[in-house]
Amino acid sequence: MKPNELFADDRAVSPVVGVAMLIAITVILAAVIGGVVLGLGTGGAETPQAQLNAQYDADAGNVTIEHNGGEPLPAGEVKVVDESGNNVTLSDDLTAGDSITTNTLQADDEITVIWDDPESDSETVITEFEP
Repeated sequence: MKPNELFADDRAVSPVVGVAMLIAITVILAAVIGGVVLGLGTGGAETPQAQLNAQYDADAGNVTIEHNGGEPLPAGEVKVVDESGNNVTLSDDLTAGDSITTNTLQADDEITVIWDDPESDSETVITEFEP
């Protein structure tokens, strides 16, 4: 064998690269499947779904929020905010058929119902109402 042919032989490179790629794919798949199985991809509790309606009474200066169906809105986790920055936090659970009336909110502002996730520091807008 000639000395220049000693370094030109690259027959073993292809199997080494193939084995390295199979190991990499196996590790990535194991990480993804492990994350899904262990629930590491979830970001907290699920947002309650509710059908809400708002009635504005500018003469009386109050707003009524009605719960028309869906999941109950837990007390302390749901707040109602107007454009002026005024807000009301629910002191009791709001369930289907219930309503709250408040004069804390501006009756001519857009109103947003927000849920604070108790398992994380995130907020989710449930619905918005315009006068």
